[in-house]
Amino acid sequence: MKRTNVVVDPRLIARARKLTGVRTMREILGRALEEMVDREEQRRLAVRLRGSGWTGNLSEMRKAR
Repeated sequence: MKRTNVVVDPRLIARARKLTGVRTMREILGRALEEMVDREEQRRLAVRLRGSGWTGNLSEMRKAR
């Protein structure tokens, strides 16, 4: 675990608290970093899978449900 000082927009922290119910800045920032990493991993996976050869029709697949 690394300790650091950061300047954070208090309005953004207040919005995060209101939306999530998370009270501590440490947990808010930890969750934010996890979310950022998860989104980037998903984005990279999507880029890697683009053009992977799937030729199905998503609209037709959804109609079959």
